[in-house]
Amino acid sequence: RLAASIERAVRRETRGGVRNLSVEVNRQGVLLKGRCPTYYLKQLAQHAAMGMPGGNRLTNQIEVS
Repeated sequence: RLAASIERAVRRETRGGVRNLSVEVNRQGVLLKGRCPTYYLKQLAQHAAMGMPGGNRLTNQIEVS
């Protein structure tokens, strides 16, 4: 449920700019994966996820291409 909430927040903040977005939540924290065209969108995705519970332990593996 938390992963789905984070995914919605990221999609909303980036206006769907992250392709193949996946969010994993486990004991180590939150893991973001996907692809986007700019570092700005990657940063927006990160900030959206950090604003959610568990977001203080975030790994951002979104690729910029």
